[in-house]
Amino acid sequence: MIEYEKAGCPEFTTLRAANGNYYHQMGNYRLYLGETQLLPVNRSYVADRNGDRNCRYESGSYRKDPLIHERVDNSFSIVSPEQLVQVYGKPYLYLVDNQNVHFLSSSSYQDERVSIHAKDVLDITQSALGQEGLEYKLGIFGSHRVGLEGVDSDIDLVMWTDFASREILIDLVSKGLHQYGYLSSGEQGKDVKYAAKYSRRFDVSDLAGWYLAKKRNRFVDPQGVSVSLQCLNTDYDYNVVGNFFEVANSDWSQEEVDMECEIIDSQASYNFPKYWYLDIGAERIPAVSLSWMHQGMGDDSGEQFGRRYRLRAAMLRTEKGKIAYLRDSNHYIIPQSLL
Repeated sequence: MIEYEKAGCPEFTTLRAANGNYYHQMGNYRLYLGETQLLPVNRSYVADRNGDRNCRYESGSYRKDPLIHERVDNSFSIVSPEQLVQVYGKPYLYLVDNQNVHFLSSSSYQDERVSIHAKDVLDITQSALGQEGLEYKLGIFGSHRVGLEGVDSDIDLVMWTDFASREILIDLVSKGLHQYGYLSSGEQGKDVKYAAKYSRRFDVSDLAGWYLAKKRNRFVDPQGVSVSLQCLNTDYDYNVVGNFFEVANSDWSQEEVDMECEIIDSQASYNFPKYWYLDIGAERIPAVSLSWMHQGMGDDSGEQFGRRYRLRAAMLRTEKGKIAYLRDSNHYIIPQSLL
């Protein structure tokens, strides 16, 4: 039986297992399977004496060995303390956290492990945001947080704020980085490449791929230093995801659906896990995704592309009603006018 609870550490906390491997937490929750405590993760770096990079604060070498939370299946080789958990028939990667796991907070960016380049980006960001009086929290995750960055490593910047402030703060960060020579992926012409990637991944039109590419916030300076920004909503309703896991323990069924819907609420569409509220005609239902690739879908409030969206998902029928489950790479919530 799966039991759910909110965790004490947020998304993008870095975890170091007892074997030296590094992981990144993919949601502010934990699951219990009996006595086993599990955290949702991506595997990032593994200790390897033949690895191609060294950590300034650990002995031995490392290699990048990504294993993404939602992309695993039973054919993947996992190592202790990793564990696969089936969620409505789909496996996800979790880390057993009652086995001497060390937590490195993204928001502890004064830590000596944080790279000089990342601290420079934080200084620029704080300077850009400091005059507005808006509430936010910043962090650094990824290789630049733990001392494993290479010459081509992105600086992964994360920001938490309320939804009403989100676009204002992103715009201020963008303007602040521009003053130091950073250009967005759109200004560099790279969104065409990203649009093609998303179009292929979801089997949708080029226009829909472009729509998805524009959800990402990426910047590169003249020396090639790349910054990726994630901005998460602090007004997060943990009951939605809690109910999603709770009813997995009861009788449920599912079917693939392809239908029109309206978005009632998409404010958590950048968080982990993501959720939405949808109007599917006669009913208002939640939609949930544990996947990175669905981020930002449906967040337009009908202002740019109209109010009708197309939903492709697994429709769960549970004792608490229907839940749309964006589980696979062909699942999405995209404006109908772009398809």
